[in-house]
Amino acid sequence: MRIGAKYDILGTMNETLSSIKRKYRGKKARFLGVDFGEARVGLALSDEGRVIASPLAVVPMPSAFRVIEETIARENVVLVVVGLPLTMKGEEGAAAERAREFAAKIKGAPVLFADERLTSKLAERMLADAGVVRRNRTGTTDMIAAARILQDVLDSP
Repeated sequence: MRIGAKYDILGTMNETLSSIKRKYRGKKARFLGVDFGEARVGLALSDEGRVIASPLAVVPMPSAFRVIEETIARENVVLVVVGLPLTMKGEEGAAAERAREFAAKIKGAPVLFADERLTSKLAERMLADAGVVRRNRTGTTDMIAAARILQDVLDSP
């Protein structure tokens, strides 16, 4: 379920999502999904063929950059997809600005911003439907949201 998906690649002048996908077609490489939060960061990782996104981890904000950079190096990550929290009108607010500031500090791979509207709500609903009690959903929601953000990018043309 992609809602007005908007992709924006940080720090690249001539690359688009399509060109990055073409560049790695037939090669083993992964994309990393990131659901940024003030306290925690949810992470998801694609398979080497970049078809399936799987929840990976939830890390506390203070160690997020270290974990992301270690994952980029260890897993051959060629693109980091950071969820951009747009308003329901599709505009950027304070939360989007904080996500952009966070993403600007990621080293080791290009960063792509993807519309993340409703991904956390969808993750919450999935966990509730699976019978997970509310107190056990907190961190899990973040990594499922990261997987949803990443899967939308993987599924895009």
